[in-house]
Amino acid sequence: MGKDPKERTDRSATHGQALWRGLNLLGRFSSGGTVIGVQLTGFTTRMPRYSTDDALIVLRGETEDGTPMVAFHAAIDVAEAMWQALRKYESNDLRWKVDKYGQK
Repeated sequence: MGKDPKERTDRSATHGQALWRGLNLLGRFSSGGTVIGVQLTGFTTRMPRYSTDDALIVLRGETEDGTPMVAFHAAIDVAEAMWQALRKYESNDLRWKVDKYGQK
């Protein structure tokens, strides 16, 4: 990130928009319903440790029979990663795997 105040303002606005869109999607999903047979039950974030790292979103869900599932999405920053992960969930573009560490 440069020292130009306009650049910082523009970047902050972009982060804010991504976060707002992600929270709106999350609100829709939290009201129930299943997308592609996996009900979203939560997600966690792993923040970038260094400026060259991506943020990681870990989405957790359950199938109709209660099988715990997990999917991952990474992006350059947390707001974009959350927004993109939820968009992928909505459009059935995540690769769900059985969560071997998930609790029933």
